[in-house]
Amino acid sequence: MMKNFTFLSSLLLTFLMASPSQASMKLLEQMAPCDPVSDFMENFDTTGRGSVPECWNTLLINSVRPVTSLGVQSSSTSPSAPNVFHFKNNVANPADFYLVSPQVNNLSNATHRLRFMARGSESATMSIGTMTDPDDETTFTSIETFGMISGVDYNEYIINFDAGYTDTHIAFKVNFGTAYTTTNLYVDNVSWEPIPTCLKPSDLMVDKVLNTSADVSWLAGNSNENEWLVSYSDVIGFDPETEGHTISVTDSPEVTLPTLTPNTAYEVYVQAQCNATENSVFIGPINFQTLCSPSLPFHEGFEEGYLPRRPLDGCWTHESISGTSQWQAVDEWYNTYAGGYFARLDYNNENWIFHSFELTGGTTYQLSFYAMKNDENSDSGSVATVMASLGTDDSAMAMTTEIIPSTEITSDGYQDIFGTFTPDNDGVYFIGIKGTLNAVSHQLFIDNISLEAPSCFRPTNVTVDAVSSDSANISWTPGANETNWVVTYSNIENFDPLTQGTAIEVSGAPNLMLTDLNIHNTYEFYVHSVCNGSDGNSTLTGPEKFWTECEAVDSFTENFDTTGAGMVPYCWRVVGNDSHIANHEEVRENPTAPSAPHVFSFYSRHDSFMSSASKTLISPKVNNLSDGDHQLRFTFKSPIFQPQGHSFTFLRIGTVSGTGYMAKFKSIETIPSPTEFTEYVVKFDQSYEGEYIGISAYANYDGRDYYYFIYLDDVHWEPISPCAKPQDLQVDDVSAATADISWTSKGAENDWLVMYGKTGVDLQDPNTFQTHEVNGTPSTMLNNLEPNTEYEFYVQAQCGGSDGDSVIAGPITFLTKENNDDLCDAIPLTLDETSAADAFTIINGTVQPDEPFGVCWNITDNLQTAWFKFVAPTSGKVVFNTISGTLEHYTIAVYNAPTDCTDMSTLGNQLFCDAEKEGVEFRGSALPDLDQLTPGALYYIQVAALGSESGTFGLEVSNGAPLSVEDFNKDEAIQLHPNPVASGASFYLSAAQFEGKKVTVSITDMLGKTVFTALTQFDANKIAIHPKSPLDSGVYFVSLKQDGRIVNKRLIVQ
Repeated sequence: MMKNFTFLSSLLLTFLMASPSQASMKLLEQMAPCDPVSDFMENFDTTGRGSVPECWNTLLINSVRPVTSLGVQSSSTSPSAPNVFHFKNNVANPADFYLVSPQVNNLSNATHRLRFMARGSESATMSIGTMTDPDDETTFTSIETFGMISGVDYNEYIINFDAGYTDTHIAFKVNFGTAYTTTNLYVDNVSWEPIPTCLKPSDLMVDKVLNTSADVSWLAGNSNENEWLVSYSDVIGFDPETEGHTISVTDSPEVTLPTLTPNTAYEVYVQAQCNATENSVFIGPINFQTLCSPSLPFHEGFEEGYLPRRPLDGCWTHESISGTSQWQAVDEWYNTYAGGYFARLDYNNENWIFHSFELTGGTTYQLSFYAMKNDENSDSGSVATVMASLGTDDSAMAMTTEIIPSTEITSDGYQDIFGTFTPDNDGVYFIGIKGTLNAVSHQLFIDNISLEAPSCFRPTNVTVDAVSSDSANISWTPGANETNWVVTYSNIENFDPLTQGTAIEVSGAPNLMLTDLNIHNTYEFYVHSVCNGSDGNSTLTGPEKFWTECEAVDSFTENFDTTGAGMVPYCWRVVGNDSHIANHEEVRENPTAPSAPHVFSFYSRHDSFMSSASKTLISPKVNNLSDGDHQLRFTFKSPIFQPQGHSFTFLRIGTVSGTGYMAKFKSIETIPSPTEFTEYVVKFDQSYEGEYIGISAYANYDGRDYYYFIYLDDVHWEPISPCAKPQDLQVDDVSAATADISWTSKGAENDWLVMYGKTGVDLQDPNTFQTHEVNGTPSTMLNNLEPNTEYEFYVQAQCGGSDGDSVIAGPITFLTKENNDDLCDAIPLTLDETSAADAFTIINGTVQPDEPFGVCWNITDNLQTAWFKFVAPTSGKVVFNTISGTLEHYTIAVYNAPTDCTDMSTLGNQLFCDAEKEGVEFRGSALPDLDQLTPGALYYIQVAALGSESGTFGLEVSNGAPLSVEDFNKDEAIQLHPNPVASGASFYLSAAQFEGKKVTVSITDMLGKTVFTALTQFDANKIAIHPKSPLDSGVYFVSLKQDGRIVNKRLIVQ
């Protein structure tokens, strides 16, 4: 048996640890016995954390593991914060926990009860009983035992001690069983109090909450009372004893709270009144909020009172039929119908929102709002719908009167959704709007919800049909009993129907045939009712949209080169929501396009490309989609990084039927975007419905900060050819004079014609290319090419007979290599010969098998190399110099000659290496000397361009022989000053004849060792020399080299 320290044990420990005088005083003070009490109330708020209230005691029996907690703990959620008493058990610990009260003097009276609040784990069992000795668990006698109710809410427990007991303490005994988890139990507001004769009510509840009233009910206590006092207030936390409004209730335990304020939170308490002198304690509070009661006309644009990207609250309530998301307010200005906010529902959800209104029976009301689908999957079974209904409660079951039937929502801009209804009686009603999206839809938006009771109703169900190249039929349904309307239309986008457009009056039948329209034009139109008299006119319905047709064709070719930048080709159009101001879908310049200078460009910002992804480029009208004998051939790319090796931008190819907002796109094939222009063919070899070809761009956004481009070019609608076009053209190997090319045959072809020439081939002009026939294997070598020259080639299958020839594939471009790309082709350098900045080029360079790298190079990936060679002078010493060109970064190494230039493994030892390092460039500067060479021997220089860089550079090799005394002071017009110069100080060179020219400056000591070199330029007839390290005292020689001329001066350093 193990017990914790008791109160007296802790006092003894304190006594032993204190000084004698202090300990004596403390022991006398703390050993004073606690007097028995008749009542107590303990909320643990004045006791320190981890302690036990004064005159209380704890016991821990049979514990086999360390106890986590048996004491007071802070808790902001306790009934009377900040503290609570905490029982916390370790894993699988069968211990008994005791909390023992102060001594009481009336247990034998049978007049008191224990009342407390508690919550805990389901595995916990609590026993309430009595004890004689607070330090001896064997004196515990159980009065009542019960299990705990799991949850975050505290429950009130009352145990009546209505029999005579001889013990002197009340005790809580807690056992957690052998649960294999850490378990907790919390106790607060422990009260030892007289058993009331007037019991408080129970089961307080509020139902049928309206905008200005609420029904409150409860159950009577066991005191046979029939009078109660109800106290309520809109001040949360009010004191029902002294504050709030009160209502006296007789006989039936229920009441309706009148004249409440709409959209306001209330608290309510109830007290039993048993007789003139005795009342129960109050039960409560219970909270509720009255319904909203907006005035009409009502407008909701979600602009104020909502937290962005949180479920709609305030006057809106929700009910989810399926899915896990709710309607939420969203602050994306580029997706709103108006303002900065709208409401959004995410994919794979069916969800209602409800709003209350006080309506008048017999009055006709009109509900309207705008809706749009934001969707990249409109071609893959994506469906989004909205509907609206009326009911007497905010629940789906109560939505018994349909206002707006289920309506499919598209992604081509906001749709105007509205309907009318007439309630039978006066009262508070709920209007519900339900959105439904299936699993492949993305999002549904609604905005600008309105409810009004107009005197003149606007038309509904506006449709457009029988659209031709110059006419269209418009029809609608009257809003009520109207017989006169006005239709206003224009081919000006976003025109103002009040001041622009053509207005036509319509009487009788609700339809109108518009004629004399322009071919291939997009039209917008509005319709409003004319009621006359005091009823006036209705608001406008619209804008609705349609486009007139071009004549249908059986084939077409479009390379976008005759369409101006920023435009869409004639008889083509783009549909979909433009969700961001920066997005575009239009012709753009692109000099690298397969048929330059133009492409069709889809572009979207990363924060909006789900909506922009629904953009679809629609072809001219075709008349043979049902024939199953045509194909769409096109080229496209997405020039962006595809993360983790996979595409996240795509083109979908399909058919389009319908016109305007209700155009329907149906996918046939989805193609991941390549990063280089690639040709694709989609065969329409079945009978398809529709009148147009659709090309839809979208991105699979995954939360990263990306934007995307998709470039489209060379679109052909053409018969499916029996002679298959060659595919996968590629260049396998290139030298300075040859190129190995290959392709893939998609049929049984065995004969091909290759056409090739320098970039700029015109297949209509045989003088611009050469031909080469290939039989059997789809590959060949192109010979007699020029070095460092860009070529392009095409391939055509030759099937013969009735099958004829295929469509020509290509072009594919390639660049032949420099002559000195290989070691055997190294360019010889002449000693002391000057080099221009564009003397040499590295373009499309390669690395040969077994080719070594400079030991000092800090980058060895993706290098391009070129080779040079020179013969060492009799001095055995050379100096290198590079001249600035267009090549930004390159490195140099020098080797002994190979025994066989065709075998890199025979290349001699590496003698010299220099490389650009971070923050330091040797580009355009002299390099350190190379001495101790064998006079007359051949040496090789390797120059490497870093990564994919290419460009021009100059390279010089000079004789580095030491200077003789006679070489100095040959040109008195060149001056050094100061001379002598202090060690570590800078000095100047002045020479008018070198103004604006670049020169190489070298400083050598008397032994011929170069201690400083730099490529610099004269400015104002002088240059400043700043040696990196202080020169030692002595005599030095300063050498100036320019255009092969060398001038030397003597410098004295002190």
